[in-house]
Amino acid sequence: MDAAATRCTISAVQKAFNVISILHLTSYALPDNDNDNDFPKFDFVVVGGGTAGSVVSARLAEDKKTQVLLIEAGGDPPVESSIPSILVYLTNSSVDWGYKAIDKSTTKGCKRSRNVGLALGRMLGGSTGTNYMLYGEGNRRQYNKWAKIVNDSSWDAEHLLPYFKKTQNIQNTKILNSCEEDFFGYDGPFKVTIENRFPVQEYLKAQKELGNMVVPAFTLNKTIGYSPAMYSIGCGLRQDTAYAYLTPIKDYPNLYVLKHALVTKILFDSHKNAIAVNVLIKNKIRTIRASKEIIISAGTVNTPKLLMLSGIGPKKHLKKKGVDLVYDLPVGRKLQSLSSTTIIFNMKNTNIMDTDKNPKEFPAVSYIGYVALNKSQCYADYQSLSFINYASDQIRYCTQIYEFPDRICNKFFGPYCNVKGYDENQMVFNLVTDLHPKSRGKVLLRSNHYKDPPLVYVRYLTEESEVDNMVKYIKDYLKVLDTKTFKSLGAELVDPEIECCKDLKLGSDKYWKCYVKCLSAIRHYDCGTCAMGSVVNKRLKVYGVKKLRVVDASVVPVIPDGVLTSAVLVIAEKAADMIKEDHNL
Repeated sequence: MDAAATRCTISAVQKAFNVISILHLTSYALPDNDNDNDFPKFDFVVVGGGTAGSVVSARLAEDKKTQVLLIEAGGDPPVESSIPSILVYLTNSSVDWGYKAIDKSTTKGCKRSRNVGLALGRMLGGSTGTNYMLYGEGNRRQYNKWAKIVNDSSWDAEHLLPYFKKTQNIQNTKILNSCEEDFFGYDGPFKVTIENRFPVQEYLKAQKELGNMVVPAFTLNKTIGYSPAMYSIGCGLRQDTAYAYLTPIKDYPNLYVLKHALVTKILFDSHKNAIAVNVLIKNKIRTIRASKEIIISAGTVNTPKLLMLSGIGPKKHLKKKGVDLVYDLPVGRKLQSLSSTTIIFNMKNTNIMDTDKNPKEFPAVSYIGYVALNKSQCYADYQSLSFINYASDQIRYCTQIYEFPDRICNKFFGPYCNVKGYDENQMVFNLVTDLHPKSRGKVLLRSNHYKDPPLVYVRYLTEESEVDNMVKYIKDYLKVLDTKTFKSLGAELVDPEIECCKDLKLGSDKYWKCYVKCLSAIRHYDCGTCAMGSVVNKRLKVYGVKKLRVVDASVVPVIPDGVLTSAVLVIAEKAADMIKEDHNL
């Protein structure tokens, strides 16, 4: 099966899922929709029921005297979002916002389009219901930078560790008896599992040969080396914040959930207090008031959009778009994104996976590395993420998630896809990621109308030093091909025969620079558009106004080395405690 046929199959399956969604098979497990209620005045209004918003709402509703309204533009997570093995069908689906980012960072013709999908979940649970279910905490160095930026030690790694543990429910018993057990949580709402299928240990042997440390799992205490991947999967189901946080309290009388409702504007009084929001419900605008606070958890893209539509943002930009200024702040600036370069291995001497495909498991056996070129360094320069699977599965990620052109995906995987649908051997889809990018993008208003999607400019590899660094990282990672383990597995680097690189010597620095500029893509770990220290303070309150707070990935001032999801959960848990403290709850 080639790339074009693969996309057609994915599209057909997505249409079938859309039909099934009419049955509302998951609604029983989540709070009812309150859109027909005559709304009272709430204590707190939370805008966005995604990764952070579901957490904040649930924690605030623990105080039974507090009236909390959660407003979500989407609906309940569809049944397919709970099945780990079919995550590829959620990209560009009906539960995605469908936003496109303008991407001019790579060579022209190396993507199907200059407008690339942003993979933003539009449903309760948000992107935790559509992402790749990878989990990780990152290096304590990055969190210590947060604390330094806002001059508050409560944001450093030591003080955030209890929040990581509070969210977690580690499902692997081996960790319980390891020296890392004190760095994990075991009774939190968010279940986490660790890869334990047979092939992963075989592949990790190669890293041991190179002298790299292999650890059971990464923590804030162990951040260098290689490890089996960690997943947000528990009991065979994807873990999202809707099920993890809202399902247990779905019948709380003080928690109201408004679904399929879009907040269009934040309203302020003459003293710049945030007092209400305008909400589009069934094609009518309604105004809903909050007595204590309005909390914006709409995400890295939609939070800056809403703030700017409400008059909070760069003065010149708002004036240009015809928006009355409430307060001049650098909203939408300094969008941070991680980008990865794709490297493919064909493993000629492997033809049997450990188990048959299991819908309850992540669709590929995976392992992850955090590597420092300077071995005395305590933090990683780059991350490698490796997915072991057959070609007919790998081509789906190439064409659907990373949006590479058909000719490249077909060169990578086509020769290894048997026409009868049987793949002869395993392939490894590797992503090499620069963990400390310098490039910054931005989010702007397209117009002053809420129905228009924002303009999102992603930037990566815009400085030559970033390209040079990525070449160093790739060459370092490719040392694994020379190990006895990989040679015994028949490992070979697959050449995609990139048109723009064809005249360069394969393996030379010039070739790899050309390769990096062509086969790099964003990882959908986007943050920083309303960062602490520039748009919000250390309590996540928006500068220049009152009773308005932002709680989501947009407040992250320095992108973590790990997966962003865990950091956002921690931000939401900490924010809930700060809100309770500020209001004596």
